Amino acid sequence: GAPATNATTINGNLVNPTDTAQSATYIVTPLSGSCTGSTFTVTVTINPLATINALTAVLCSGGTFIVTPTDGVDGVIPFGTLYTWTTPTGTGFTGGVSQTVGVGTITGTLVNTTSSAVTATYLVSPVSGVCAGSVFSLTVTINPGSVINAMTTVTCSGVSFSITPTDGVNGIIPAGTTYIWSSPTGAGITGGLSQVVPVSNISGTLTNTTNAQVTATYIVTPNIINCGYGAPFTLTVSVNPTAVITAMSSVSCSGVAFTVSPTNLTNGIVPAGTLYSWSAPSVSGGLTGGASGNGAAFISGTLTNPTNSAQTAVYIVTPTTVSCGAASSFTLTVTINPTAVIAAMTGTVRSGFAFAITPTNITNGIVPAGTAYTWTVPVTTGGVFGGASGTNTLTVIGNLHNPTNINQTAYYDVTPSTISCGTASPFSLTITILPVPTISPIHLTACSGVAFTYTPINGTDGIVPDGTTYTWSVPTVTAGLTGEASATSVLNINGLLNNSTSTAQTATYTVTPTYDGFDAVPFTVTVTVNPTAVITEMSSVSCSGVAFTVSPTDITNGIVPAGTLYSWSAPGVTGGLTGGVSATNATTINGTLTNPLNTTQTATYIVTPLSG
Repeated sequence: GAPATNATTINGNLVNPTDTAQSATYIVTPLSGSCTGSTFTVTVTINPLATINALTAVLCSGGTFIVTPTDGVDGVIPFGTLYTWTTPTGTGFTGGVSQTVGVGTITGTLVNTTSSAVTATYLVSPVSGVCAGSVFSLTVTINPGSVINAMTTVTCSGVSFSITPTDGVNGIIPAGTTYIWSSPTGAGITGGLSQVVPVSNISGTLTNTTNAQVTATYIVTPNIINCGYGAPFTLTVSVNPTAVITAMSSVSCSGVAFTVSPTNLTNGIVPAGTLYSWSAPSVSGGLTGGASGNGAAFISGTLTNPTNSAQTAVYIVTPTTVSCGAASSFTLTVTINPTAVIAAMTGTVRSGFAFAITPTNITNGIVPAGTAYTWTVPVTTGGVFGGASGTNTLTVIGNLHNPTNINQTAYYDVTPSTISCGTASPFSLTITILPVPTISPIHLTACSGVAFTYTPINGTDGIVPDGTTYTWSVPTVTAGLTGEASATSVLNINGLLNNSTSTAQTATYTVTPTYDGFDAVPFTVTVTVNPTAVITEMSSVSCSGVAFTVSPTDITNGIVPAGTLYSWSAPGVTGGLTGGVSATNATTINGTLTNPLNTTQTATYIVTPLSG
């Protein structure tokens, strides 16, 4: 307050520096013209006026600030001061509104629409009672919050994923934001873990236990510098399946293509459309045909087993899926059972004898143990008979008869089969059927003392192969025969027997025919030995001109078989005898001779007897 002189009014300009009402008392002297009146007092009450410094506040996006200026700290704030303000100014935020009715605190809710701090400036008017104070500013710093959209990512089973939300792409992400999350939810997955300590990116390793894509849903909470945890968002991880195939095995036959298609669940995890690649297999027993494969829908091959026992081929197979590429390899062990591969065979057998042909491994080809054989009736030559079919026997058997005297053949078409691989390619079996001498009893006639020779005739005497030889022991003879002898390996049946009687006698030979080193069934040769006349010199007396007859008598004159006939030429004579003539096959020796002299003369006949 300041003094005043001769003022027309009592006036002043007082400043109350406190926050309560103060008073100023003036001593006033009135002056009317030149007359000074009595003094009086004027007491002036000066109410306090709010005088507030510029203020600041900090909040997080979406938060509400409340500012109540403090007397003595923020300026002079009389008790009961009320505030009004305008809409805040600034960019990058929403939510600021004006306040037109005085309130006791300055408050508001602001949302930062950016990923960095922004400011909102309020102009605040304080009113203390009826006194309006000076406008002051309130600058509110709005730290950013996170507003992250639901996110997705794709990974493969067993492959780690890592994702960092990107500001502007995935929403509002302040720098330095970190994250926590709970264990994911979803069926068909394992391996999802929670994260309780904030980290800079969202990561994990999930295993898809199915053969189709599955999803794992994470609830992720961002942690913002200065503002703590923000609103959670979802991260949906699509986990494509990866082939996880266990070791497999398969069985095939030599030379037969095999195909193996892994089956989901049975053989592990097999996503649809899985393709397979493999290198040439490692093999046992000299298996051939193993080849590599690349990008095939199944594992296949054709292996040849050159042995007669099961062999194995081990493939290292790499599965590949469209979504996840190559996966861990697995083994496929293919057991290749042998198939019979038998070369054409031959055999030799004698007519009427059973044969048994069993192919031998290596010698005749590939012959697995237990191979069985089936064949039809053979095709034969030369009327061979006895051929029959056979089914599933361990040996090719038969009993063929050769009705000729030369080698004949039977052609078999034999189909081998094994327990593991069934029927294989047929092979031919050619059987040569050697003839076997089959000779009927033979009856011969010979003359005593005359050699006989007989060669059995094929067809006439039975079956007589060329080159058959004969062996016999001393024959059995009837009385009076001599000269019997044995023989070994001769080409004909022969002998010389002497019949010392005047009647036919017999010698029975038991002859063993031999062909190609084989002794056949013996047959008998019965030789009837007719007697041969063996007549001693004879004499007879007759008269000239009188017929004479001489009949040799058995025993008396030697051996004279019944019915012996006689032949002779004209006799040699003495003394001019006449009448001597020859004769042939006469039953007696006879003639009529004339003696022209008076003395005895002789005629000598040379007589040949014929017996039979």
